[in-house]
Amino acid sequence: GRQLGSEGAGGAAGAGGGLAAAAALGALAGAAAASADDSDDGDDTTGDGSSGAPYATIAHALQEANDGDTIQLADGTYEETGLSVTKRVTVRGNAADRSAVMVDAKKTGRVFTVDHADAVLADLTVMNGLVEEGDGVSVTLNGITAGNVSGANLILTQGTATNCVFKDGGATCSAGAGNVFIMSGLIVGCRLDGGYTLGYGGNLNMYGGRVSRCEIVNGVVCPNGENVNGCGSAAIHGWPDFSNAVIDNCLIMSNKCLSTGGNTGFAGACEVGSTAKYIMIYINCTIADNLGSSGGWSSCVRVNRVNGRPAPQMYNCILFNNGGTAATEFKGSPSVQCCHNCATTVSIPGIENNTLIPDDRALVFRSAADFRPRATSDLLGAGTTT
Repeated sequence: GRQLGSEGAGGAAGAGGGLAAAAALGALAGAAAASADDSDDGDDTTGDGSSGAPYATIAHALQEANDGDTIQLADGTYEETGLSVTKRVTVRGNAADRSAVMVDAKKTGRVFTVDHADAVLADLTVMNGLVEEGDGVSVTLNGITAGNVSGANLILTQGTATNCVFKDGGATCSAGAGNVFIMSGLIVGCRLDGGYTLGYGGNLNMYGGRVSRCEIVNGVVCPNGENVNGCGSAAIHGWPDFSNAVIDNCLIMSNKCLSTGGNTGFAGACEVGSTAKYIMIYINCTIADNLGSSGGWSSCVRVNRVNGRPAPQMYNCILFNNGGTAATEFKGSPSVQCCHNCATTVSIPGIENNTLIPDDRALVFRSAADFRPRATSDLLGAGTTT
């Protein structure tokens, strides 16, 4: 098989063929890459995608790739935007060190759009995507359209992202999803860090799909205290009737909603929504040290359910130190039984089978973000196996 390579170094061919790409070298424009031997042999014109003659850019590698190819990125930094993955290909960085391969938009546009059920992004860091006013896009799958989507670092219409970091992507407008947007597919083993927006979903906006075993941290809605409707600095479930959205086994920590005034500040961490048919589901997640704004619906977990719609659900989750009161920890709209076998810092009326976390001693080592229950904790065995 072939390899798609970046300037300076080729990677090993993946199953079904491979392609290599490279990192930016100082004054060189675009996403040229440096090889391990410091050669500068990546070239989109003369390269053939082999390890000996790799391409210079990810964009060109994607253009030349065939279904089944693996695009192996050499270590380095790629300064590219507008990368569209619509084939059955894998774009792979460095499995041993996902920070060794960085795709940096430098705040000049959106980075990746993935729209193929068998496409994969793996083992890389994607950062500094930016969507400004008027740059939101419509995303359609199976006849359902999500409008005004940002997803500055990633729009995952369908496909998989695994072992990646999506960092500091944002929207300076009201488009939904500052950092990552998912309509279908799977995000697993990733870190979503520092996403921001003036709208909905600083780090993550879900219309469907699954986010599993991820860290969702440091997201911000309205970072400068803007007086707009904003919510879900960590995650929000969008409104089209597309599918259920599932977040499981994730750490959701240190996210903030800073919108100001009246009723404008909603969930500081999670907006747990439902549509006419579908719901958002949290399973085995830890939601800790998040901050809501001063708005009338401020809370760190907000259940947004309109009468007649199915109730979103939370199972076996830990809600820890999100403001210190029942009102800041959890809020229902309207009050609905949706939180099952969860553990909370404060007592929340109406939550069934709730276990109260007595203090930090119930957890292993909070300052290191290790929220596993201690061997002597009452939390052990308090959840369910379903």
